[in-house]
Amino acid sequence: MDEAPERVTIESHAKLNLLLRVLAREASGYHSIETVFSLLELSDTVTAERTKGGIEVEVTGTETDTGPMEENLAYRGARAVLDATGHPFGVRLTIEKRIPVGGGLGGGSSNCAAAMQLVNRLAGDAQLL
Repeated sequence: MDEAPERVTIESHAKLNLLLRVLAREASGYHSIETVFSLLELSDTVTAERTKGGIEVEVTGTETDTGPMEENLAYRGARAVLDATGHPFGVRLTIEKRIPVGGGLGGGSSNCAAAMQLVNRLAGDAQLL
């Protein structure tokens, strides 16, 4: 049985769309897309730590999004994994931003994917992904 870590960190890379075609709207409200993109060296650093409950997000760096925490994509990704695994622990996410907010480089989506991977690692043997 693998022991689950208490704290994990990952680099969350920016991407550059070389081609982006927006297709039909799906029932979920999102659109299907066709895309070709390239990952960039530019990245944010995302750290997740186990807590007793709830989800906290701290964003630091040159640019930060000050919207409601529940609208943060990393928060939403962490919530989705915790809900799917049924784990009772909470998570504190720390995001050190270097990818410009609203710059079209996919920073929010990349942070969400990183948060999902990290929460999954914190789950140990009961991993979802």
